[in-house]
Amino acid sequence: LLPNVLQPGITYVFELCANATDNGVLEYACGSTQIAIAPKPSIGLFSCTTVNGSLVGTAMTETWALRVVGLTGRGPFKFSYAIKAGADERPLSGGFIASGVLSVLLPAAPGPQNRHVLVVDVMDAQGLVSRASCRAHVLPGTNGADAAVATVDKQLQNQDLSSARANIGVYAMLTA
Repeated sequence: LLPNVLQPGITYVFELCANATDNGVLEYACGSTQIAIAPKPSIGLFSCTTVNGSLVGTAMTETWALRVVGLTGRGPFKFSYAIKAGADERPLSGGFIASGVLSVLLPAAPGPQNRHVLVVDVMDAQGLVSRASCRAHVLPGTNGADAAVATVDKQLQNQDLSSARANIGVYAMLTA
């Protein structure tokens, strides 16, 4: 079989039959086996709220909590968070991390609706990946770069390295 031909969540039955002639006698035999391919992980809910539980926040001043809950599949799971910017995606978590929760500052969202699309890829122990998205309503704020630096300093002091790494990425987006 070619790589990646068998699809997750499907059970396949393979049967092999052979025949042979031995001293003029035709012999025939078959054997079969079933192979169940594990399904991709299932994401119950991916939520994007401020740490206070609000669906609306101010850019670079309020910390957002991105949470994945209700996972099913074969763990342990790894998580990769990103923010969509048009057709592009910008990583928030710097690749896959072990935590289903990421605390991050977000820049102001573009357009009149001020909404960002945030995505999470969840990878299971077998390398299968599922994706979910949510929308964050992020209003423009002031002095975003200074707020980002202060937040990263606090996260580093608290040894919250995954959140600090995410906010360093957001700071880089602001100052690029």
